[in-house]
Amino acid sequence: WWRKGRLGLKADVLPLVPWIFLGGAVGALTAWVERTYIGAQGGTFELSLLQRFLVAGHVAWFYLGKVLWPSDLISIYPRWVVDVLSAPQYLYPLAVILVLGGLLVLARKWKGPLASALLFVGTLFPALGFINVYPFVFSFVADHFQYLAAAGMIASVSAGAVLAEGRFSLGKRTGRVAAAVLIAFLGFLTWRQSFKYRSQEAFYTAILQRNPASWLAHDNLGIVLNEEGKSDQAASHFLESMRLNPSYPEAFNNYGNLVARAGRWREAGEAYAGALRARPSFSAAEYNWGFSLSQAGRYASAISHLRNAVQMKPDFAEAHYELGNALANSDHVAEGKSEYEAALVLRPGYPEADANLGLALAQEGQWQEAIARIQEAIALRPGYAEAHGYLGYSLAGARRFPEAVAEYKKALALGPDNPDIHYNMGVALGQMGQEFEARAQMDEARRLQALAGAR
Repeated sequence: WWRKGRLGLKADVLPLVPWIFLGGAVGALTAWVERTYIGAQGGTFELSLLQRFLVAGHVAWFYLGKVLWPSDLISIYPRWVVDVLSAPQYLYPLAVILVLGGLLVLARKWKGPLASALLFVGTLFPALGFINVYPFVFSFVADHFQYLAAAGMIASVSAGAVLAEGRFSLGKRTGRVAAAVLIAFLGFLTWRQSFKYRSQEAFYTAILQRNPASWLAHDNLGIVLNEEGKSDQAASHFLESMRLNPSYPEAFNNYGNLVARAGRWREAGEAYAGALRARPSFSAAEYNWGFSLSQAGRYASAISHLRNAVQMKPDFAEAHYELGNALANSDHVAEGKSEYEAALVLRPGYPEADANLGLALAQEGQWQEAIARIQEAIALRPGYAEAHGYLGYSLAGARRFPEAVAEYKKALALGPDNPDIHYNMGVALGQMGQEFEARAQMDEARRLQALAGAR
């Protein structure tokens, strides 16, 4: 339309029809995935049509501003409040309409500016707010949504600069110098911007410097700091994320995991409860709560939460496995075996499930079946200290004491501070008549138990 001044049905429209249908189908699929699997529906996304028009107007001007003046770029911008009673918010869509109307009048003489504006706004349409995309939870804008749209605007501005150079007779040398200065300046800005991406910690810190209310950045920075062993700093960011957005369950879950590792079980439980208030179907929070209770020795409560986790997500292999552990530790060995087997169906080659199923079989006196299971676990994970201990226990149960002692030694080589393995090794040595060696292992087991109690 811009170059020829008209559109032809055969030459211009019909060739695009297949692409329009294909693009529409893929767009519809993307929108469905966003709603169904990523969570772009309900709560935050319940905007009226009028609110969406207000968002669209603001978004268009925001992106245009960043194209023309790319300063203060961050990956998570503040999410503004959409208020239909705020008169200034209507200025954004009204200005879009007025500008497009003015460019339409101008198009009688120059079509380029209108073509550029239509390309910019039209390409931005999927990200203007009329279609739900998950990032709208934390911001209505993200620079990467406008990359394709910006190409048309950049081309238009560049063409305008060339035309201006000819109109004002600046000369080729002046134009080239100006272009070189502009490219150097933009290159400098790019180089400076790149430092924000040198690490995840730098990335999220840069966001929080300009957007301190970004609960998502606080939570993600907390994850990074926690992985770096900076648990106190991580905790402060998780807590800030929870304060800024009590409806964001991941921050509660992450904080719960952090304090659970420190043995602060009650505080962990409160955090997991907060995660489940925010999202009652959050299976990971139920699993983590159950796991923490199991670590604290509160197996009955752990079983309840782990059962909830597998009900919410039946294909949650780790939850089945931990439920098996809690049941076995509560003397419900048969039920524990069923959960280990369920975990192995969902995740074949799961060495922990194989090893613990073997131990459960051994506790029922099925020594040969137990030995086979545990050997399979060791084959999958050769450095598995607990599995060598379980194998030693099973071999001792089958009265294969020398083999049992050999497995206990392998277990202690991998983890020497396990009092149970020292004790069981002492029992096996006693059965072999090696009383002195047996007594030494029993003494070491008692020393390690006393040391653990003192801690």
